[in-house]
Amino acid sequence: MLNKIIMISGLIFCLSTPALGDGGGGGGGGGPPAVPREYRQAVKAVKVEDYTKAIGLLQTVIDENPKNANAWNYMGYSLRHLKQYDDALAAYQKALKIKPKHKGPWNTWVSFTLRLVS
Repeated sequence: MLNKIIMISGLIFCLSTPALGDGGGGGGGGGPPAVPREYRQAVKAVKVEDYTKAIGLLQTVIDENPKNANAWNYMGYSLRHLKQYDDALAAYQKALKIKPKHKGPWNTWVSFTLRLVS
């Protein structure tokens, strides 16, 4: 029971911590940035449950733009389905540090962490 309380307290602390190093960026073009081809392919791979393929594609996206919160979220999701839980949690944390109000990693990370605790 105490372990569950400690885990949930740590989770609340991590989720309430503001983003660190959340720098600007932006291309100055005024419009939304183009979605990389690899990202679109990764989303398709996730939808057909080809998580290994998705991880490879997402790694390419992240290498090009490490501040892509959506890519980190899908990375966590894919890693979780391959039972690489520590790496999945790290990916969700990176997504939340980049974009603290991003609902995707919040929902998946919290539900995933609560499943680990129970």
